Amino acid sequence: KIYRDLASKDERFLPDLARTLLNMGSAYLDKGIPDEAIKFYEESLKIYRDLASKDKKFGIQTEISHDRLIIELAFKNKRFDIIATPLDISFFLASKDKRFLPDLAAILNNLGNAYWSKGIPDKAIKLYEESLKICRDLASKDERFLPDLAITLYNMGNAYLDKGIPDEAIKFYEESLKICRDLASKDERF
Repeated sequence: KIYRDLASKDERFLPDLARTLLNMGSAYLDKGIPDEAIKFYEESLKIYRDLASKDKKFGIQTEISHDRLIIELAFKNKRFDIIATPLDISFFLASKDKRFLPDLAAILNNLGNAYWSKGIPDKAIKLYEESLKICRDLASKDERFLPDLAITLYNMGNAYLDKGIPDEAIKFYEESLKICRDLASKDERF
């Protein structure tokens, strides 16, 4: 309430209001009230979008708001149509700064999971393929990205299995398994 009042008089308080709304969304989500969480995430996202359009430094906060909203909407099967929005921002950020490529790959993978859970494996596969391309490139330069590559391969296998193409699914599962075995031989956490 205080930040709403302050922001209505002085735009310098908009980032504080957006951050508080994001925190409120998280609090409602923790309480198991996703519909309320979504309202706060959407309002936070709107403010961050406006801020990011004027100042690029708000791009990261915008992406965080998008990610939280995406996860909640996708897995609750509500308003599935808006999920592409964070993807657009992630593509933009990754085109400007390669440090955002892992985030882009994760969002593509999560969005693929959402489509797969809705029974749309063709769309999921297209998203997994994009994520897979990024993950392969990242893992070829840095082994820290091998777990992300293994997960994406596993997800591709699931999507192909759902499509009724088990031979293709097996290829992805086998590649994922090889990576996981290699990782497990070096670190028991895997």
